[in-house]
Amino acid sequence: MVQVAVKIINTMVSSKKTFRKFRRESTIWAKLQHPNVLPLLGVCLGDDFGLYGALVSPWCTHVNSSDYLAKLSNKPEDRIRLLIEVARGEHYLHTHKPIVIHGDLKP
Repeated sequence: MVQVAVKIINTMVSSKKTFRKFRRESTIWAKLQHPNVLPLLGVCLGDDFGLYGALVSPWCTHVNSSDYLAKLSNKPEDRIRLLIEVARGEHYLHTHKPIVIHGDLKP
């Protein structure tokens, strides 16, 4: 069994702008390929997934990098490695055409 995260667009108001935003995010995310960026596994549509549907990605066991580091190691080299991996992923997103800005990067 594969665990996944499901991001549902949480709105009660139907609008063309929200639909375009959902469609744009899913289209761009589906094209991203980098070892430090989670892939989009798919899109779910239907009544159970809100007005616009949901985006499906791999499940991450650790909620954020602070939790991950606390469980992984206190070694400075591990912290630096994680920082470099995050920076590589962000660099990829910021140099992608079109540019992708991560709106929910957690510490």
